[in-house]
Amino acid sequence: FIFLILLLWNQVFKNSFEFIGGLPTITLLLITIYLQQLLIVGYSSSINELKIKLVSFLRIYYSLIFLILGLLSAIYFKSIYTLLIAWSISLLITFITLIKNVPSLRIQPTFNIQIIKLLLFDGFPILFQGLLRFAIVNIDRLFIIKVSTLENLGYYSIGLLASNIVSLPGTIITKVTLPIILRRISSSGFDTHENKNVLKVSISLIQKSCVFAGLILTLVLPIIITLIFPNYISSIYLCSILIIVGVEIGIAQSCIDFTLAVGKKKKILLTTILFIPIILISNSLFWIKFESINFLALSLFICITSYTTIILNICLNCFKINKKECKKITMRIVSDLFIY
Repeated sequence: FIFLILLLWNQVFKNSFEFIGGLPTITLLLITIYLQQLLIVGYSSSINELKIKLVSFLRIYYSLIFLILGLLSAIYFKSIYTLLIAWSISLLITFITLIKNVPSLRIQPTFNIQIIKLLLFDGFPILFQGLLRFAIVNIDRLFIIKVSTLENLGYYSIGLLASNIVSLPGTIITKVTLPIILRRISSSGFDTHENKNVLKVSISLIQKSCVFAGLILTLVLPIIITLIFPNYISSIYLCSILIIVGVEIGIAQSCIDFTLAVGKKKKILLTTILFIPIILISNSLFWIKFESINFLALSLFICITSYTTIILNICLNCFKINKKECKKITMRIVSDLFIY
């Protein structure tokens, strides 16, 4: 499906992939990503069977294989193709080792139409939301490729990398707290005081963790850039804005995961779909007026602040938290972000 979209994109925007090696590179990258997803699913299934030591060992095992093959590829071939092949081989070797040690992973595919329909009905909105989130996070890069230089894209990518790092605490906390919420819903029902408390504490913890990570990175990143990457000094102000955006994305994504997990998908999808053209229009207006990537980052900050506020309200309403408390939580989080 993604490959067909890329083919269509390549037809509409001629030679748009040439600067990264063309469509063959993209195809090889998709194969590598597929192998990576297989390994991730294998890791998750193994952890469910308490094969924690094995998974920890294989993570190191995979890293060492990729380090050796990647270095050989970089030294002797200096090609993105060989690097992707090295990456794929490392993933494949690790996955084969995993399925040899976890017999339950060696299963034959079976096709049950009812189960497939159920999985598609429940899973497709989550997959679609994931693609939409990818679009929101990367829409600025595509916009810069179209209207600006690769140098500016490099500066902006540093800021987006910082943004992704800052949003990680939200993902980690959600992975821990979401099963607790679902377990409580399964045992004692949906609309309980305990569920509401767990959700409120989780969102508060996610906000504080992301803000703390953002503050640390805001202090450390300028020093790293100045000492190690002096050519990127002009991206420091840009990074500061995008770090705050990362905090907001961390909060929004956690709220999305909480809401989707309890089966409330429609409002989340509609909001995300709505904000893609809003971000594009905002970026266009800011670029026409200022022609600066710093102002593009400011445009993204304004849009994502609005997006996070709406998503947070949808999540709180989904768990039937009263309007007065919803408003109080939302105002506290948004005011903390603006203070930060």
